[in-house]
Amino acid sequence: MVTHDKQDIKELWKTLKQKVGDIRYTDYVSFSVSGHDKGGYFSAKVSDDDDDVIEIYPAFKQTPSCKISMRPPMKVKYKDFKVVADLYISYLRRDNGIREIMHTDIFVTTYVIGLIHHFELIKETTIE
Repeated sequence: MVTHDKQDIKELWKTLKQKVGDIRYTDYVSFSVSGHDKGGYFSAKVSDDDDDVIEIYPAFKQTPSCKISMRPPMKVKYKDFKVVADLYISYLRRDNGIREIMHTDIFVTTYVIGLIHHFELIKETTIE
């Protein structure tokens, strides 16, 4: 797996937090590396307690909702985002073995990539 420029990933994180913070009560589609529907929608918001955390919740309106506990919400921190963004970029590059790593490495992968997709933060055409 290739690690990408720390500054670029940090900028993506800042952009994601800003976009999630600007939109309330929106449902996002979860992502699956298999190409099959992962089974649901989820919602996200920047934490009221820590503005460097994105909280993941069940969907507000869309069905089916992902099976996520409301209390406490799932938390995504920059360190989680960085790992998942690196994995996703490697996935887009079609690096060997990346699908298996994405299935087992981090629990928040499906939600982080769902947000990346929704806001079009990483596009396949921009990957070298």
